[in-house]
Amino acid sequence: MRKSALVVTGLLLALAVVACGPPATRPQAEEFQYADTAQRPGARGPVGAAGPAGPLLPALPIATPAPRPYASALYAASSERMIVRNGSLSLVVESVATAAEEVGRIASEVGGFVVSSSLQGEGKTTSAQVAIRVPVDRFDEVLSRLRKLAVRVAADSSVGQDVTQEYSDLQAQVRNLEAAETQLQRIMDRADRVEDVLQVYRELVSTRGQIEQAKGRMQYLERTAAMSSIMVDLRPASNPEPLVREGWSPAATSKDALRGVTAWGQGLVSALIWIGVFSPFWLAGLIALGVVGLMARRRMRGGPPQP
Repeated sequence: MRKSALVVTGLLLALAVVACGPPATRPQAEEFQYADTAQRPGARGPVGAAGPAGPLLPALPIATPAPRPYASALYAASSERMIVRNGSLSLVVESVATAAEEVGRIASEVGGFVVSSSLQGEGKTTSAQVAIRVPVDRFDEVLSRLRKLAVRVAADSSVGQDVTQEYSDLQAQVRNLEAAETQLQRIMDRADRVEDVLQVYRELVSTRGQIEQAKGRMQYLERTAAMSSIMVDLRPASNPEPLVREGWSPAATSKDALRGVTAWGQGLVSALIWIGVFSPFWLAGLIALGVVGLMARRRMRGGPPQP
């Protein structure tokens, strides 16, 4: 009983540590692996260790932080702040196809890449949309080079989002969760009853999932802050609309006009037919209204009766 009470008390303390951390925002789940740990002498050992009845559940070792390749470039570019920068350009160019290739080449030269590219139309009606990602420290340079591709810049915008506070909150949450995970692992090492083991194991699984979600969100913020996104819309400089619409002819227009006149005449004749068919009804109504009106006028002329 004392050992069970100790397990429950330790579990409540670990959960209190987790509750002190700030909430995660927009979590991004990632997979994690379980691994067996060696059983310590004189103790039952973590769940999953070999025992008289065999392994019960896989052990949950404390994971080490994954390396973040974007972190150094990120902080070198934005000092102490983490800014997500995005831009968009609408360019009028001489050749859409050539400009689209040049956009991809510029992105590659600065260490970026093309996210997506699409072309619509053909000939002088071709348009394109190209989305690229470039290092944040080359963002302004890339925008300047892209503007030089255009005969005219139709639209130009850039926005920045400060995610420093969210990133700091996630770091604090990961520290709290990892501390709770350490305590839970120690409690599991001392647990003897199966019910206590299962309860602690469920808490370990939940805590490990929250850690991976927070770390996934942190890595996402690092990547998006280190690599800025630019959407480039390309349109041709020449006017693609011809003076005379293709396929137009006077004969076809005359036929359309005659069809319109015929349809109007058919509608008029149809209306007259409907009026003629229903004439007994509306004539009877008009006669009844006339009689009522005549009687009312005669009564008004007669005046009020004499006393």
